[in-house]
This record gives sequence, structure tokens and C-alpha cells, in this order.
Amino acid sequence: VFAVTISLSLIGIVDIKRSNEAAAQTLETNLRDDYDQMIKNQVDNVLSLTKGYYDAYQAGTYSLEEAEKLAADQIRQLRYGESGYFWVDTYDGVNVVLLGKESEGKNRMDLKDSNGFAMIKAMIDGSKANPEDGFFVNYYFPKEGETENQPKRSYTKVFDGFKWVIGTGNYTD
Repeated sequence: VFAVTISLSLIGIVDIKRSNEAAAQTLETNLRDDYDQMIKNQVDNVLSLTKGYYDAYQAGTYSLEEAEKLAADQIRQLRYGESGYFWVDTYDGVNVVLLGKESEGKNRMDLKDSNGFAMIKAMIDGSKANPEDGFFVNYYFPKEGETENQPKRSYTKVFDGFKWVIGTGNYTD
């Protein structure tokens, strides 16, 4: 009886452990799916804002340069959540918006993460190849004020009117 009780207890413990692992995996999958949908929605909102400036350009309200500058200035100020922000790069890799940092106006096409992955090139190429769906990309980059690289997931999508790729993302550690 004692051996049977011990055996059944061990089987029960193993089943509970498997169940907990499956529940944790399901929770992580759901959190990541929700995160992906949220950043996709955020970028879509910025695309709508950008389209408003592009439409005003097409209507003759602004020159192309004025419309691009007005859109960029608005995007630079946008935030969501605790640390969410947006960036914009041209199809050629020139950064248009990145929190007003010194990278604005510079080409970032060859920027690589700690594993040698050309993340900006991947974002631009992936978004251009998937103009309707946008593009998710995973890479490693240090958090602001830190030097250690952390996993990051971003979503980017093209705005063909200005030949821009607009993106956002966050750390997934």
C-alpha cells in the first residue's frame, strides 16, 4: 500500500508539473500575441496620422517637405504606455524620427545588433516586402542608459506616400 501511495503521488506531482508548464507556455504565448497586436495597432494609428499630412500635401495645403516635417514633428512627440515611442526611417535607411536623437538625419541601414544582425535593413526590407501586413523583427539592443544587450521585438510598416518605414517595439526580457 505504501509503495502504491508513493507511486501515485509521484505520478500526480509529474502531472501537476506538466500542467503548470503548459499553462505558463499558454500564458506567455497569449501575452506575446497581445503585445504584437498592441504594437501593430499603435503603428497603424501613426500611419493614419501620417496619411492626414500626406493627404494635405496632395490637396495642396502643404509642400511635400512641409508635410513630411509636420508629420515627423508629431510622431517624435507621440508616446504610449510607460516607454513606448516611434521611429521613422526612409526606404534608404536615413533616420527621420528617433526621439530627437543625433541619429536623426543619419543613415542607419548598416546598424547591427550584438549578434551582427542588420536590424534596420531587416525592418525596411521586411516592411517593403509585406506592405499590407507590416513586419515583426526580433533583435538585441541595450536599453537606454545600459550597455548590456536585451531581447527586443519591433513592428514596422511602410508609408509609401513619404517612402517611410514607421516602427515601434519594446524589450521582451
